[in-house]
Amino acid sequence: MEIDLVTRLNHHIENEQYDGMLPYKDIHDNEEYMRLYKGRGAIWRTQPSGIYNCHGLTFASKRTRVFSTNEIRKILQEDAYIKISIENVFPGDIILYVTNIGDITHSGIILSVERNVLGLFPMVLSKWGNGSEVFHSYNNCPYFASDISTEFYRIDK
Repeated sequence: MEIDLVTRLNHHIENEQYDGMLPYKDIHDNEEYMRLYKGRGAIWRTQPSGIYNCHGLTFASKRTRVFSTNEIRKILQEDAYIKISIENVFPGDIILYVTNIGDITHSGIILSVERNVLGLFPMVLSKWGNGSEVFHSYNNCPYFASDISTEFYRIDK
């Protein structure tokens, strides 16, 4: 099912809402992520849900799933997001995980920024697939890899 979802310029955003029973694979993946990341500081916040995905959390108030990189780029442009550097990140900003060919694989909301001798570590609330919402360091999730870059954005008007 799709819900009415538009950009600030009133253009439709493709989305899908799912409230059926999650496939076993999604539940298994969530359990595997817990096993791999919980001991490294990730905190599970919710039970798995298919109603929304990471982009639905970041851009649609947890109401639906948004999948397309083109739709995310449209939201960034039409909602007047500006790109910022990691040095300028504050709580409320968003993070995108982007492949070397420009596909957006993951997104989240910055909740805090930890600073230590090793640098800046934005702490993120994101949703891992159809799994749980997870609070984690930006570099401690299944979407952070050597072929993935991070981009940070905020709305400043």
